[in-house]
This record gives sequence, structure tokens and C-alpha cells, in this order.
Amino acid sequence: MINHIGFNVPNVPEALAKWKAAGLKTELARILGSVFLFTPDDLTRVEILENKTLTVPIAFHHVHFFVPDSGGNTSVTEIQSWYVKTFGAKPGKRGQFDAADVPGVNLTFTKSDTPTVPTKGRMLDHIGFEITNLEAFCKKAESSGVKLDLPFTKRPELGISMAYITDLGNVH
Repeated sequence: MINHIGFNVPNVPEALAKWKAAGLKTELARILGSVFLFTPDDLTRVEILENKTLTVPIAFHHVHFFVPDSGGNTSVTEIQSWYVKTFGAKPGKRGQFDAADVPGVNLTFTKSDTPTVPTKGRMLDHIGFEITNLEAFCKKAESSGVKLDLPFTKRPELGISMAYITDLGNVH
């Protein structure tokens, strides 16, 4: 379901030269000036986009979901709406793609004309969000019908609390 993640850099050609020198596999993307990097096992793609106004070497930009939109599976509109309802994401567009924004990241949704597989158990297994008052969020989510894969759990040894939810698009 997650096709790739994306980062911004201030200068794609400079960053690309460093990554190529380090032996990383790269591929030009369809978006002019952007490039894909591949993990050493070729299972995960990372899109690199240029933002000349960036004041740091690299910044997280987006998670790009490829949504199966046929055969009764969840549609792009349904998955976008799920993130809006569940996390309060702001719906919109990123270029021609349907999207939803949460602080710090754009969630991009594209119809996939080919079958997809759930993210769970793959190289990029999940994404995470920091949520103020996670316990209250979990109670509200459950009361609205969201099934928690891992209920609210305190992890004092890590200094965090956590919960897991599977989104609509990963329930195949």
C-alpha cells in the first residue's frame, strides 16, 4: 500500500552525486528534477524532491500510498477521508494527487491499476504519528469504530506510550 516515502533536499544534483558516489541505486522520477533512491535490497523506494528554500540538508516530505481502486477494495477518496476523520488531516491536493496533510508530513493517495499488498510485514512496515493525549485519542477512535491492533500501551522504559491502527487500505 505504501509505494514510497519522500524527502526534500535543497539541491537534488548535489545530493544525487553524493548518493551515487556511495554506491546507492538511483532512478530518475517522472517529476522533473526529482529522483528515486533504492534500499540495498531494492524493496523500498525513497523519492527525493528539490526545495531550494530548505535550510537543512534533508527534510521529510510525504508518504505516497498506491490505493487499489477496483474489485471492491478501498478507494482513494475513502482512504483520504479515513485519515481526515481519524487523525484530523486537512484534505487537499499535491499536484494532481489527492492528499491529506498532518503536521510535518503530506499523505499522498494515488489509484493503483495493479494489485497492491498490505504494508504490514514488509520492509516499510508502518508509519507513526505523535499524538497529544494518545489515551484519549485511542478511546475516541475506538468509540467511532476504529479497531486498534495494539491498544493504548504505556512503555515507561522508552518514555513513550503507543498504539497501533491499521488503515482502511491495508485491510485486504
